[in-house]
Amino acid sequence: MKTELFVRLKVVDTTALTALTAIQEMGFKEVIGVKRDVYYAFESDSDISKEIVGVDVLVNANKHAARLSSDVDGVGILVTDVEDDCSSLLHTLTERLGISSISHVTRGVFWMLQFKGGVDRDFAEKIASGLLCNEHYQKYEILG
Repeated sequence: MKTELFVRLKVVDTTALTALTAIQEMGFKEVIGVKRDVYYAFESDSDISKEIVGVDVLVNANKHAARLSSDVDGVGILVTDVEDDCSSLLHTLTERLGISSISHVTRGVFWMLQFKGGVDRDFAEKIASGLLCNEHYQKYEILG
């Protein structure tokens, strides 16, 4: 069973604001909003959604808000590190925190781009490859 977790700052995300400025300066004036979440996907034998939302290693309740689904209003871009197998996080969750049903973890950054006048997947592709993803050690997937 796959469980996805999206973790966002409760305060203004200056990294997302900087990305928006850079995207617009790259000539993509159609982009009117950028949001950023830390993304986790868990493969497990059972439903762990209620357990995983409250794990302090993933979500600091003082500064983060967590959701089990994305709130994409535009195009979503998932950026992950190629060589990040999340083995230390998996060990922490299964051994230290006792969520033993988890068999695999994926971690990344989930960017949401909002476009003026509708979704433009071609622009999203150019933005992902030109700014949000470093091709030397990351990969990306366009969603939504």
